[in-house]
Amino acid sequence: MNTRLALVVTVVLLAGCSSLGQPDRSSTVTPAPVPEQAQTTTPDPLPPGVTGGGIDDLNELSRGHVEVTTGTAYTWESRYQSVRYLDNGTLESDRRQRARVENETHYVYWTNRREADDDEPFSFLGNYTEYATPGQQYTTFEDSGRMAYQTVPERPARAVIGDRTRSAIGEYLAVENATVAVTRLDGQRFYEITGTEYALPTAWELQNYSVQAVVSPDGFVRSLDVEYVRTNGDERERISYSFSYTAVGETTVDRPDWVDEQWPDEG
Repeated sequence: MNTRLALVVTVVLLAGCSSLGQPDRSSTVTPAPVPEQAQTTTPDPLPPGVTGGGIDDLNELSRGHVEVTTGTAYTWESRYQSVRYLDNGTLESDRRQRARVENETHYVYWTNRREADDDEPFSFLGNYTEYATPGQQYTTFEDSGRMAYQTVPERPARAVIGDRTRSAIGEYLAVENATVAVTRLDGQRFYEITGTEYALPTAWELQNYSVQAVVSPDGFVRSLDVEYVRTNGDERERISYSFSYTAVGETTVDRPDWVDEQWPDEG
């Protein structure tokens, strides 16, 4: 994908930062066009795929994010909420995901709702957890009201969280119009990307599309938030999605009690 965005870099004067790395919305933002020569002369480079003229390559940005987070310790959370409007009411969905990653082979991942791998369509597992440790991976989940426990093939954290965030970056930041503002979080330089008007083909008509991401110069997308309404004929659905990283470089993982209970001889 090669999405071209209109880009303006601005300077944000922050009085402070909120939790989860979101910029202070009360800050004053003063737009200032970036000369083309700033692409090569600025001592503070823009994230990969982003230039003084726009975002040239969202694939490059998402790959940069995965490269930065691979092998790094972090805590990650995401949430996908939808409200579908029906003739006789609404149908709501709320999918949450969390992960604590110490390294690529030692992490805990949890979601309240996961589609079953080898079952009928629309069959879901509840309270699904994966615990990965070097050489082995364990899962527990609720299926038909009962808790189940299994061992599964080992896979790295980048295949569990990295693939999800890479896909979200490439999908949700594909917009026709965007601005990029310079900000500082924890004393470090970040860029706040704000976009509107979805750019990729879709069978739905999207309305009120708004996305915001906080990105470091090396491509680390610290947080992403998107909201929109999609319609198709008489169908109408309001959707919001977000992910965020905290405790970067500081997260540690302990062996869960349920693993010791089910596999006491492997501790």
